[in-house]
Amino acid sequence: MKYLAMPFIVLLIVVPVALADIMVDIPQQYKTVAPGAEVIANIKLVNLGGSGREDVFLDFWMTDSKGSIVLTKRETVAVETQANFVRTFVMPQDTKTGSYTLHAEITYSDGRDATAANDFQVEPRKDVPTDYRPIYVGAAVALLVIFFFAGRLLMPVWKRFQIRFKVKSIVSKRH
Repeated sequence: MKYLAMPFIVLLIVVPVALADIMVDIPQQYKTVAPGAEVIANIKLVNLGGSGREDVFLDFWMTDSKGSIVLTKRETVAVETQANFVRTFVMPQDTKTGSYTLHAEITYSDGRDATAANDFQVEPRKDVPTDYRPIYVGAAVALLVIFFFAGRLLMPVWKRFQIRFKVKSIVSKRH
């Protein structure tokens, strides 16, 4: 039995794929914030295989535990191979307590995209009262009481000063 050896040509086609990646890191001190407070996130963008500097869209959005969007933000940034930056997001004052997620998506002009997310908590502040009206009313009443008693105590001193001033002016006119 004879085997016929046939040459096979293996054709390898390499298609360059430019990878895009994004990372979102919320530092530990911002993992728990109060309504109206700032959430600070470190963002890292990586453009592997890209052809030089490129402007990309960067979308941010925050969702609550039910998936409802609480906040959105969009910007354009330039990326060559890698970009690191810090972004600040202010939670709305009426944000309810619970778990939230910060999402980020990078979109290149050629359609490449990547997403990342990181979780954090919203809890009410324990050290500051949420309603300041009683403090303002109390401070106003205290100031009125202080002014009243200060006026009562200083009135005799003021009258003596007025009398001395009148006497000096009369004496100076006669000389």
